[in-house]
Amino acid sequence: MNSKKTIFFATFLGSLSCQVSHVYPRSFFGKITKPLRVVKRSIQGTKNAVLSHNFHKVDYDLYRSSQPSRKHLRKYHKRNNVKTVINLRGENPSKIWWEEERDEANRLGMTFVNIRTNSKQKFSRDNIKKLIGAYENGRKKGSVLVHCQAGSDRSGAAAGILKFNTTRNKHQALKQLSLKYGHMRKRKPSMYDTVLSWIDSMIGTNFNPEKALESYK
Repeated sequence: MNSKKTIFFATFLGSLSCQVSHVYPRSFFGKITKPLRVVKRSIQGTKNAVLSHNFHKVDYDLYRSSQPSRKHLRKYHKRNNVKTVINLRGENPSKIWWEEERDEANRLGMTFVNIRTNSKQKFSRDNIKKLIGAYENGRKKGSVLVHCQAGSDRSGAAAGILKFNTTRNKHQALKQLSLKYGHMRKRKPSMYDTVLSWIDSMIGTNFNPEKALESYK
């Protein structure tokens, strides 16, 4: 669905919900309009993600986004002091997008880290170990950008893990996986499970990342 159609559909659903609520009692129509509101929020989140390239601030030195272009990397480097880029799509030497990202990151003097993850599977211990290591090393130099393809699922899981490490706030961590970023839990439940498992591991080891990695399942 292109951006114009998305905007039109979201506006239509909002208008429909408002109009019918004046005709039918809230108690009667609430059960019917609720699914419409959920769909509307989903579409609105997707629309915002598309228009903003899903670029969001997670913490004072951490950002998340969809696949960045050369132009985006230059912008984030200059405006947000991004010095490290964590690519959750892994190395893809045969893909133009990967070569362009690698070359532009190198040209800008950024550290370019590749971690291969799958949005349909929970992050492995090795994935999380590399993610935390890249972030901790990167934040010493400047801001860190973590991204996947759409910036909705894998980026959300990574952001949730790192957010919990710095805040120890479960609610804030899990909020990284929401419709705001275009994430739909029922479609990619393994991402939510990844963050939840990491939170449980951290709490169970008194917030010790090394021990949490050992107990993470």
